[in-house]
Amino acid sequence: MTKIVKFALLTVLALAIGCASARGPKKTVPTFEIAKTCTAINNGYFQDAKTSFSSDRDKRVYAFARILYVREPHKVVFRWFGPNGLYHESPPVMLIEKSEYHHYVSIYQMLDISEFSKLGLQGQWRVEIQLDGESAGVLPFTIGS
Repeated sequence: MTKIVKFALLTVLALAIGCASARGPKKTVPTFEIAKTCTAINNGYFQDAKTSFSSDRDKRVYAFARILYVREPHKVVFRWFGPNGLYHESPPVMLIEKSEYHHYVSIYQMLDISEFSKLGLQGQWRVEIQLDGESAGVLPFTIGS
């Protein structure tokens, strides 16, 4: 391989690395880009986003979040609060297992509400999404009959 070809390959590689870092600053703090409640998840993305649900028509409520700039393992917990206080807390989920970079990670959890009208659990609800033990966002929603 000639010196000119080697130089050209190294230049192309350097430009490719520069373009990757030129897309924006590499943030070190995970950032919530999207957080929604919805009735379905399709191909890792939320469908039918809304904040008012019917336990007679909607069988599930999903809490969906897309987190940007994930560089290292982080624990996510979903805490569901009903009209009477804490209803359910998910076990911690690791976003990634080892130090690596992901531009974004999508995560969601589902709450089955099909029996809520029989159980009298209608009213104001919220799901708190925690990242490493700190509240990263709260999604209020209503469940009716």
